[in-house]
Amino acid sequence: METEAVLTFTSHIEGKNAKVHVYRDRIEWGKNRHVINRAAGQAGRAVLAGSTFGLSLLGGGVSKVASPDMIPMRQITGVTTKRDGLINSKVCVITSGDTIEFRVSHGDAANIKNVISQLMLAV
Repeated sequence: METEAVLTFTSHIEGKNAKVHVYRDRIEWGKNRHVINRAAGQAGRAVLAGSTFGLSLLGGGVSKVASPDMIPMRQITGVTTKRDGLINSKVCVITSGDTIEFRVSHGDAANIKNVISQLMLAV
């Protein structure tokens, strides 16, 4: 797999901000989610056993973990844009089984659509 992105942008996907990377052969995006680090918290739980939930999280720790998703370019059947409010548009990447909507500024939408369209034709 190629490691250098042709285009990178930030999008609002399913209620979360995600970093989107467009490569020649795929589109990848990752949403950050918070995970309680249970292994680090084993010793801390004994000390914080009588504490509130908030303090027990401090004992266990909370970390961000990226949950990446990916669409191969060969599976993309179309790409469109549509307005989504006063300052944003949605770039809709269509596959045979799903449509993924990347919410970006109006100014970025046309460029993102053009890059993905050109890469679709190159595959």
